[in-house]
Amino acid sequence: EGALTGALELLANKFGSHALRALLSTLRGYNVDADAAGAGGKSAKGKGGAAAAARAAERRLAEKLQGVARTHAQRSGSNAHAGFPEMCGALVLELSEAARPHLWEMQVHTAAGPVLQAMLECSRGDASQLAQMTSIILCAKDGKTNVEAVDPDGFVELCQDRSGSHLAEAALRCADEALHGRIFRHLFRGRLSGLVAHGTANFVVQALLASERSEAQLAMALDELEAVFPTLLPRAASSAGGVGSSRAGVVAAAVGACSRLRVHEKRIGRALASALAARMGGGGSDAGAGAGPASEELVRELLYLDGRGEGAACSILGSAMLAMVLKFPMEAAQRFVEGFGRLTNEEMSAMAKDRSGGRALEALLASNYVEAVTKNRAVAKLEGTFAALAQMPHSSFTVERCYSHAGTRQKETITSELFSARESLKDSKYGARLLQHCSVQAYAGGAEDWAAAAASKERKKSEFNELFGGPEPHDNFNYEDGKYADDAGGANENGGRSARKEDAVKEAARALGGNKLDGAMEALGFGRKGGKNVESDRGDAAGGKRGDDDIDKAFNKSGKKDKDKSVDGKKRKSKEEKLAAKEAKRLRKLAKAEGRDADAGGSKDEEGDEGAPQHDESLANVLAAVERTKPKKRKKKDK
Repeated sequence: EGALTGALELLANKFGSHALRALLSTLRGYNVDADAAGAGGKSAKGKGGAAAAARAAERRLAEKLQGVARTHAQRSGSNAHAGFPEMCGALVLELSEAARPHLWEMQVHTAAGPVLQAMLECSRGDASQLAQMTSIILCAKDGKTNVEAVDPDGFVELCQDRSGSHLAEAALRCADEALHGRIFRHLFRGRLSGLVAHGTANFVVQALLASERSEAQLAMALDELEAVFPTLLPRAASSAGGVGSSRAGVVAAAVGACSRLRVHEKRIGRALASALAARMGGGGSDAGAGAGPASEELVRELLYLDGRGEGAACSILGSAMLAMVLKFPMEAAQRFVEGFGRLTNEEMSAMAKDRSGGRALEALLASNYVEAVTKNRAVAKLEGTFAALAQMPHSSFTVERCYSHAGTRQKETITSELFSARESLKDSKYGARLLQHCSVQAYAGGAEDWAAAAASKERKKSEFNELFGGPEPHDNFNYEDGKYADDAGGANENGGRSARKEDAVKEAARALGGNKLDGAMEALGFGRKGGKNVESDRGDAAGGKRGDDDIDKAFNKSGKKDKDKSVDGKKRKSKEEKLAAKEAKRLRKLAKAEGRDADAGGSKDEEGDEGAPQHDESLANVLAAVERTKPKKRKKKDK
């Protein structure tokens, strides 16, 4: 009780709230320094200047668009410990019940609000406790513990408060799929258009879209938001820090949700093009596409969403949206891909030099739906600028991506430009890596030597991809588990990357058949010296089937080699058992030579099997013989 009273006093104290959050993090098993490591732009700006602040802003935007919920557990990483989850859960529940009469004030308190967020994060993993904590912290009516008892009007007021909006975002970020659906249906449905019009509440809607997991709920959200997209994009005269620019994050979050879930891509692409056309005020025409702005004008408006001008930088939000749209299927991205290809050489070069614009160019080159001809045309517009682009760290990745997706002639052009600037590139970390990737060193011997080296590298790469599987059309990475999940709709027939690697290894073992193996493959159990337990593929059909079964038995359910079993599925013998079997075989030979009964030596099997029972007397003799065969420790001789 004393600890609870002290915790209530610390809850609203601007110094004590940090100590209370550290206590909750320690009890839950999170790293106490995780908040400092995942801090926002202030610390990054102080340490690394404007460049570090820009990288931090891009990282936060990428996390939002990809649906990453950076909680204590994910920021802690390997530093997290077991903690005391039961004690933490009890403390959180008692603390929330004790603070319940004052939660209306604490929700919008600058010191108590972060503690309430930490209490929600500490409840992750327990669905019932998380639902109970969410309803309590959001002030459910009449002391109830279900989300449906929360007042929707009071929740809207919470979203419109600068401090309370962070608490609403934390509730969405920590909610599981079932709880997220209940929150959406009761508190957000029918109110999205009003929330996005507010300068603070629109960030809560962005968090809602970033944490969305249901295709049906995303469709309902788009029904309300699609009509207000033109009002969310800033006008051409708006500054980068204006309110209109901040509300454009709602459009970016909607595009990111469709890209992440791979649904409604055509719909969101059409809605984005309509919003851009309305932002431009109509006008212009696209050849063969009817009335409306030209496709290249749409791309320019999206790239320079914060305003054009002499030396204007590409918009971070606009470039991120363009990069996601360019990876859509062609039926959804056709207009943007065509407009991208119609940009001038100067515009393409300026975009490649920009930190954000280069991501859009890389997305076009990495797309699995854009034709190779379109990619080659985009790379050709950068000829003469590759050496200058390679000098900058962020644009060097763009040059590397151009080289990877260009044709043979364009690869030679890129290599020749890098070869002329090799002296200045080899001294930098990014330049040296780029020179190695493009085989610039081989270009010193002439174009023929470089072509041979490049062909050899491509051949090795294709052979590796053929054996172990090449890159997927989409990387379905689960950021919560830190693993690659299967493709949506069962498109991945091998069940994920780990399954593909396992099947590739199995296929290689079957192809090798009964050949004698040495080294690593022998250690993995794929064949033994002498070929005793692995059937050859040149045998009959039964023999081939037996080989496949042996290979499958060598893997357990997790797809890894079982260390306790050999290829034929039998348990491996220990060192003592092997010595005993060897000594028994020697004694049987001696007994046979002396004319005695062979059964006194142990087993009737001449091959060394231990299936038959043995007499106690002979077993004692065998054990004694094993003791005599053990190597004795040698004493060190004096110098």
